[in-house]
Amino acid sequence: MNNILDPRSLDSNRKGRLTLLQAIKLMGWVLFGAFPFLLGLAMFGWFIYSLIAHTFNGSIILGAIFNVGFAVGLMWMGYLIGGKLLIDMLLGQVRLIEGSGMKYSASSTGSRVTNLYYSVGQLKFQIPSYGTYKALHDANVVRAYYLPRSKTLVNLESTYSITSYGKPRNFRQDKELDEILRLEEAEKDKNN
Repeated sequence: MNNILDPRSLDSNRKGRLTLLQAIKLMGWVLFGAFPFLLGLAMFGWFIYSLIAHTFNGSIILGAIFNVGFAVGLMWMGYLIGGKLLIDMLLGQVRLIEGSGMKYSASSTGSRVTNLYYSVGQLKFQIPSYGTYKALHDANVVRAYYLPRSKTLVNLESTYSITSYGKPRNFRQDKELDEILRLEEAEKDKNN
């Protein structure tokens, strides 16, 4: 499934805004991050309640270190997974970067998990699904629209491509003009 290449949202993205359809597509990650966050919050709340109700048995310091530390860790993990994304979605701001797009994958040493990435200029974006990764343009000059805090890629627009004879061309050119340029290039090579 391709959740990044969305031509219907390009106009809003060019104006720096996230569309409702794009926000709905990203909602799964927010819900995925909400689970550990709410679990940590419940754990913290249980600890505070047990202190107030005097039902906590054992060392309060040890309980505070374990319960509060684990709860904060879970809430932090939830924030990293979905919290920054939720803030980006609520603000609705989209940023733009233009440059050469490149797909690549990487896995950590000894890990069976392969992470998929797409880089544009100095930014790299993690791509969550293989279907999306497969649909992305490689080695094209692209405009990438992304959410600023979570660095989530939300849309991609090709601007130029490198033709087989090395000249950049705009995708809006027709095939006849492309053929004329190719013939001119071949004639120049023949004369040299």
